[in-house]
Amino acid sequence: MLESRKRSVVKSHNKKDVLSPDIIRELFHKHVEVTDLYVLGDLAMIILSFCGFLRFSELSQLTCNDISFHVDHVKTLFVRARLTNTGRVMKSC
Repeated sequence: MLESRKRSVVKSHNKKDVLSPDIIRELFHKHVEVTDLYVLGDLAMIILSFCGFLRFSELSQLTCNDISFHVDHVKTLFVRARLTNTGRVMKSC
């Protein structure tokens, strides 16, 4: 009886809000006139992590040498946090 009571009183999980490309576009359109490098850097990290499916730990460990920019895509050369993702090509969003 005690076991079933423990199972029935399960804590509810707080689901995270879904981040869509429309929200990202709206964020960029809101900051079109911004010239502050901190804000522009934050926006660049947001789009890089969104398009590359990067976790915060992976994004925070990237260096300039880990990323190469091409005309039609961005290539992350090395992601340290995950062993399964040693290199991947991201298409532009």
